[in-house]
Amino acid sequence: MMKPWYVLYVMGGREKRILELLNQQDGIKAFTPLKEVVHRIQGKRVIVKKPLFPSYVFVETELNPNGFQQALLRYRSQIRGILKELRYEDDVSALSTEERAYLEGLMDEEHNVRISKGEILDGEVIITEGPLKGYESNIIRIDRHKRRAILNVRMNDREMQVDVSLEIVKKIESQK
Repeated sequence: MMKPWYVLYVMGGREKRILELLNQQDGIKAFTPLKEVVHRIQGKRVIVKKPLFPSYVFVETELNPNGFQQALLRYRSQIRGILKELRYEDDVSALSTEERAYLEGLMDEEHNVRISKGEILDGEVIITEGPLKGYESNIIRIDRHKRRAILNVRMNDREMQVDVSLEIVKKIESQK
């Protein structure tokens, strides 16, 4: 059986330190999903990794919601910067199977969202390679200048928008 994923909202800039401290605890694997982003540094294209969800830390553990809540109370005394945990109807709650499957489909085994490539055919986006392939219907809009696709993502029954890298290789307008 899959271990549940819980999501913590943490102080900005403290994600790395919180990850280190959480990963020292028994039975816990903490991670922050990252996305690849292309930057130009001195005229060269460089791929850097940035948080997919800034200020969020994901925790994979066998603990049930009540057990995780108890563990979180202990961690808070040792780890500064945990602001709150994502809840569903006032209860600490793991991501649903569907929400987790959606995120796992976007990420590789190291929790990275790689760069996707695609083309625009008569105004419709077609992803030719990368994690967005098959997720075209979740793309809200595309910023071709910044090479980004904006997606809707559900976490604990909340809609969030995230941007991931998308390189549009070509745009085709058919002659009608």
